[in-house]
Amino acid sequence: MKLRRRGFVCAVTLSGLAWVTGSARAVAGGAGHAPAQPAVEDWALWLVIDAAGGITLFHKVTDLGQGTPSSLARVIAGQLGIDPERITLRQAPVREPYLKADDDYSTSGSSGIRTSFAASRRLGATARAVLVQAAALRWQVGVAECTVRAGSVVHEPSARTLRFSELAEAAASLPVPPEVHVDERPRPWPAAAAGRSRADESSLVDGSAVFGVDVQLPGLSTAAIVHCPIPGGTVRAVDASPALLRTGVFDVVTLDDAVAVVATDFWTASDALRRVRVEWSAPPTLPDTRVHRQALLAAVGAGEGLRSGGPRGVGADEHRRASEQGLASARRRLDATYYVPWAAHMTMEPQNATARVSDGRAELWLPTQNQALVRSTVATQLNLPADAVTVHTTRAGGGFGRRLEVDVAREATLIARRSGRPVKLVWSREQDLQNDYFRPAAAARLRAGLDANGGVSSIVVDVATPSILASSTSSHELPPGEPDFTALMGLQPGYSLPAASVGWTRVEAGLRSGWWRSVGCAANGFFLESFIDELAATTGVRPLACRRALLAHDPRATRLLQRLEQEVEAATPSARGWFWGHAWFRYSGTRVGHAVAVSRAGGRRIRIERILVVVDCGIVVDPHFARSQVEGGVVWGLSACRFGAVTFEQGRPGQSNFHDYPVARARHLPPIDVFFIDSSEEPGGLGEESVPGTAPALANAIFAATGRRLRELPFRAEEVEFADSSED
Repeated sequence: MKLRRRGFVCAVTLSGLAWVTGSARAVAGGAGHAPAQPAVEDWALWLVIDAAGGITLFHKVTDLGQGTPSSLARVIAGQLGIDPERITLRQAPVREPYLKADDDYSTSGSSGIRTSFAASRRLGATARAVLVQAAALRWQVGVAECTVRAGSVVHEPSARTLRFSELAEAAASLPVPPEVHVDERPRPWPAAAAGRSRADESSLVDGSAVFGVDVQLPGLSTAAIVHCPIPGGTVRAVDASPALLRTGVFDVVTLDDAVAVVATDFWTASDALRRVRVEWSAPPTLPDTRVHRQALLAAVGAGEGLRSGGPRGVGADEHRRASEQGLASARRRLDATYYVPWAAHMTMEPQNATARVSDGRAELWLPTQNQALVRSTVATQLNLPADAVTVHTTRAGGGFGRRLEVDVAREATLIARRSGRPVKLVWSREQDLQNDYFRPAAAARLRAGLDANGGVSSIVVDVATPSILASSTSSHELPPGEPDFTALMGLQPGYSLPAASVGWTRVEAGLRSGWWRSVGCAANGFFLESFIDELAATTGVRPLACRRALLAHDPRATRLLQRLEQEVEAATPSARGWFWGHAWFRYSGTRVGHAVAVSRAGGRRIRIERILVVVDCGIVVDPHFARSQVEGGVVWGLSACRFGAVTFEQGRPGQSNFHDYPVARARHLPPIDVFFIDSSEEPGGLGEESVPGTAPALANAIFAATGRRLRELPFRAEEVEFADSSED
């Protein structure tokens, strides 16, 4: 192997988040107590140790603010016995061979830790093994006598040391061993590790971080865009002459469904865009969310959607008939219908992309969660080979699934090609909100039959939603004759209950639907955990005790709920009138328990006093980032259940900006306490897992305080009002 730039390079497929505990000492190449695992064969892509002692890790993770790249550095550092701060992070190029590694380049679905943990540890262990072998050969000693510490290989008997940089060239020439020993010992965190921030976090404070809107290029112009005000409409005619008279305007570009003005800066482009006279052609169907809501509710009432399979060996139709018969013969029945509306992403950084198209090549700079799809989409629309398209990933001011879509990249590329100059396209907040790939509205009807002892004997669930798979630019095929799996996500929480007969009815509204933080679990978590609470009330069992009984077969769930109950008891002031609501959710290998406390503030007014979240995500990646992820998910869920509703009436949107589509701010938030269960299990996800339980836990708390069941999001003012901290 030829060493380029006198560097030592190691590689592995690293498409997501990784974990490591702090370590001053890693296991030697042949230590007997460490398990042997296959070495990383292709190790010439990602980890570079140069002759000056610098260590650079190339990664395939969009930095969405979740700390993933830093966690990725920690898993490597733990195996090498170095401080993770020594590792410099760099975004891997969006090209072969990086794409060949796993045929993907994207960040989504809380998949990082789950999919990269083991491979990342093997990468670090492979690098360590080859470095130790190189040192052992130089000293003519056994590898078992050597270890790594503080960026050096140490020969324990003689106390001789060699820095990694001194071994890089020799190590690069050695064959990769078939197996390496991965250090899996539990170790305490360094004292400062949990709370300290890396340099990449500091860049957010001092302004040096480069987001998509910060990109600068020689000769760069800026474009503002307006889309058809009715989703699905197109451009019929354009009079651009008034805009072209404005100083600083270079061009007006017409797309199929939008018009863009290219100018010296965003404000000039935006002002000129208001002068463009556009005639629009409306789509055949005008989105109307009130009408769509009625259609969704009617669909779940009819219960005639596609059924998912029943228990093993039982067909979906046969299982439905048996479940319906069980309901008919039940001693008591519970029947509840729920609804959640369309919701926007509202990322703090609006959609943007910078494109340069010239000489048979295209180059893009943008905050994207889906680099591979951006590359292939641009190549297809320009009729270029994929290797003629270069994608640079910037920092992203929020993603939440919105940046999985490639619409802004496609538009920026077309505008740059037609205007003949490099262009930074920036959507206004209004365009961002009204042309989102929204979380689709959903309705659900849950029915349960109870026997004479209060046990559940039969369950039927009907869900109605639009199809994300059929709408999103970043999706799989919607299998014919099968439900959209995103509509059913989260309806199998692990409770010891009869297998439910679950059906899905596709009801479209003429709006674009897409991936939204926790996807179908956001709605189904609200539906299911509200229903479990209603079951508990019907049978006279305490809600938390009900969940513990239904999860008694799951030791991890039992441990978590016991801890949740302990934290509730510790947090409840003896002299205050607090009412608690609970929720449980299992998602992406992680178990989460919520407890929300509210108090009465007079009339319909309630005050959210406290939110407790207990999480079992297996091995905790980094306490600092992990806690932030959980807290962020709770705030996201709180925003949705208090404010999150996008409405359209006869095709026209009812919201345009934060003044009429607010998000939760500091004054809306109570103290949020997060507790992690100590675990040696393989890590699960964290980015989305605390979202689904927030709304039902709050709704259940409100029921405990007021006796009112809230079955629709967001909670309506005629049902409940919130007393926020600004009113104190």
